[in-house]
Amino acid sequence: LELANTSLPVSNAFTSKCLDLSAFTGKSVLIKFNFDTKDGIGNDYEGAYIDNVNLNPGTPPITNFDDGSLQGWQATGLWHVSSTGGYNSTKSAWYGDEATGTFNSPAGMSHTGNLTSSTIQLGATPKLKFFYSLQNECGNNGSGEGSICYYDALTVHVSDNGGSIWTQ
Repeated sequence: LELANTSLPVSNAFTSKCLDLSAFTGKSVLIKFNFDTKDGIGNDYEGAYIDNVNLNPGTPPITNFDDGSLQGWQATGLWHVSSTGGYNSTKSAWYGDEATGTFNSPAGMSHTGNLTSSTIQLGATPKLKFFYSLQNECGNNGSGEGSICYYDALTVHVSDNGGSIWTQ
């Protein structure tokens, strides 16, 4: 099973994305956003932001990070709540280093991190909607806007077995 279009294109401004999760209707799932530099080169960019995660478009988000906490999400790598920017607020989850303003930490090294939800029970015809911004070596100065980059990739994954196997 694969989700359609889970590798996210470069976006210098917050952009909405909606994924059909109907294959998981009625199941308990985990949702994971993964950022992977794949190498230690060209990591002097802002990185990835996630905000206003919602399972039913048109309803209030299940997570918006506005209170400054992860709201039950688990973060590894450089993922954390930051006030560097958000969609319709000043806070979002960010894969980056506050001291440098980039994801080049540790400098010159490849690294990865996950932002993983707590277990979510899905209802009928679920859709995952969220806002993201992705600035990486493929989107330098807006030249790569809309392109999908092998390096510095932001992907979305879903698991219906507690995280043993992830669908991308």
